[in-house]
Amino acid sequence: MMPIGDDNSLRKTIPFVTYLLIALNIIFFLIELAGGENFVKEWAFIPQRFSEDPSGNLVTLFTSMFMHAGWMHLGANMLYLWIFGDNVEDHLGKVKYTCLYFLSGIAATFAQYVFSPQSDLPNVGASGAIAGVLGAYILFSRSKSQCSVGQIHCGHAIYYRDWNMVSSTICKWFGLIIFYTRKWGSGLYGAYWGLSCRALCGAWISFNRKK
Repeated sequence: MMPIGDDNSLRKTIPFVTYLLIALNIIFFLIELAGGENFVKEWAFIPQRFSEDPSGNLVTLFTSMFMHAGWMHLGANMLYLWIFGDNVEDHLGKVKYTCLYFLSGIAATFAQYVFSPQSDLPNVGASGAIAGVLGAYILFSRSKSQCSVGQIHCGHAIYYRDWNMVSSTICKWFGLIIFYTRKWGSGLYGAYWGLSCRALCGAWISFNRKK
């Protein structure tokens, strides 16, 4: 089973930022495929290289967020961003949502960096940023009472109004991303992303309560 959508009946705005982020991720991935290994080495975040020259590699904190390890990695991230990002954008507003996205991605990258500053493995993917979006969805979304889930083997969409099902759907994304990070050399990144997500969402709650 896989998620195919959620209840957007309460959404009041068009999620232009989410659409733009999805488009940029896809375009950048196609460029990455065309550029091959040399492109990955140049624009991915590599902890060891960052340790040697932080200012010279600062841009890779952002470019690495738009790179992916393969089509499945890209597809999973963009699917979940498409489903859940629009609700978070609608709730937070475009500026706060954009800040949440990039701050989550940067926090996840630095979480990896703190634990392995001398690693020479490329760190790529929007997973850290999307972890922050999913965490915000859990805490803020007005649509969290329903998630559409499709059974792939029969092609039919089954609609659930069960928050446990929504939580399970989000957990599947974390499981898939952990699988990919194990493939790339570390099974701990998923935990880092989860911690970063919780910290950022907690800060966002405090900020919004003051408004």
